[in-house]
Amino acid sequence: MSNYAKRKQAEAVERKKEIKRTAIITAIVIAVIALFVGILIFLKTQANKPVEKNYGDPNYNVFDYVTLGQYEGIEVYKVIPEVTDDQVKSKIDSIVNEGIEKSDLTEEDVAQEGDEVTIDFVGVLEGEEEPFDGGSAEDHSYTLGQGSMIPGFDEGIYGMKIGETKNVNVTFPEDYKNADYAGKNATFAITLKSGKRVTFTPEWNDEYVTKYTEGAYTNVADYEVKIREDLLQSATDSSEQQMQQDLWAQVVENATVDGYPDYVFNKTYDELYSQVQQYASMFNMTIDDYMSYFGGGIDFPTYVMQQVNSQLVREALIKTIPGIEMTEDELKEAVKADLEKFDAATYEEVMSKYKEEDLRTYYQSDRLQKYLTEKAVITEVTSEQYQEIQQQKQAEQNPDNGDANSENNGEGDNTGEGEGDGTGEGDNTDDNTDDNTDDNTDDNSDDNSDNSSDGQ
Repeated sequence: MSNYAKRKQAEAVERKKEIKRTAIITAIVIAVIALFVGILIFLKTQANKPVEKNYGDPNYNVFDYVTLGQYEGIEVYKVIPEVTDDQVKSKIDSIVNEGIEKSDLTEEDVAQEGDEVTIDFVGVLEGEEEPFDGGSAEDHSYTLGQGSMIPGFDEGIYGMKIGETKNVNVTFPEDYKNADYAGKNATFAITLKSGKRVTFTPEWNDEYVTKYTEGAYTNVADYEVKIREDLLQSATDSSEQQMQQDLWAQVVENATVDGYPDYVFNKTYDELYSQVQQYASMFNMTIDDYMSYFGGGIDFPTYVMQQVNSQLVREALIKTIPGIEMTEDELKEAVKADLEKFDAATYEEVMSKYKEEDLRTYYQSDRLQKYLTEKAVITEVTSEQYQEIQQQKQAEQNPDNGDANSENNGEGDNTGEGEGDGTGEGDNTDDNTDDNTDDNTDDNSDDNSDNSSDGQ
């Protein structure tokens, strides 16, 4: 099966997953994962799931806790989607990279620029005896010569053979992000464990496009038009989603939340803990480490409270705005109209797989999101203008935190892995993102719009 066929097959699987994700958005959405890893958490209840835990009394008056602020006429900015030639080129490069062929380095080969290597290394600062914090790694894989490591590190590996261990002396740059190591000398004991070398790189031509797309496109010009269209659709979806997130954040900020029902807090905490723990385990992390890395600077208890407040505001809005709450008949008709979305033949089949509470939350949140958007004052801006606006807002909210934030950003990069976090995997990450954009954009655009109401 060709790369193109594999990607199309993966697309079909992912599309089905995305449909189910979208169909069962609940009151609590894992914003951390949605924003930093790109995955939307959903709560699906199978018919054979054990009885739910007792979180407390589910009967409460949300207005005992929430005083709504302004939610109509909210001013938000929406980025004008655009695609640059550089983005198109980056996508093309990623497609070409899929056709690259590699071979394992033998015991006779010596490492050189461009090789993908797997190494162990231990770094010790000059004058010290013990390895410095963050300066050691096992089975670290990256590509030599991409500039992801500090100067002198890659050069020390050039010429090494598989199984060889070598001490490499380096000096951290004077402008290194972590001031504790800037300008200091260090020695790394590096073991080259394995490697791969590119043996064939395809040319970007009609022949490769035809093979890559399995005949769906037979010339470069037509396929580049498709690439640009997909990138533009992705940019459009991202712009819409960001606008929805900004809109909801402002609505929640304008409200006053004083306290919370035990039921909402306990249920939210339990569900979030379970979901975040699941994703943390995928990265072999603790929850605290996961939140530190992916949580945008907030800890888990703070994140839980953000989601509790978000849910309470959403519930208050649904009860306040006419036409948002759904009757049982309205919910039933909505589900019936979306049977294909649920990959189900009957209404009863859907209800056997999903909780009615989750379905109601999804449809009511969708109604709410559309209402708030219709009432919002939306101003279109360029990407550069949007960034300036956000920076200005942050400066106004945290006038004294600019220097502290800069220092904190440097503290996470303590390793000998250099100024780019040293993995050499940045290109692969971009490639995967582009691939998803290329294949999934058209099919997921509606889902993305729905997902923008997640915070609600």
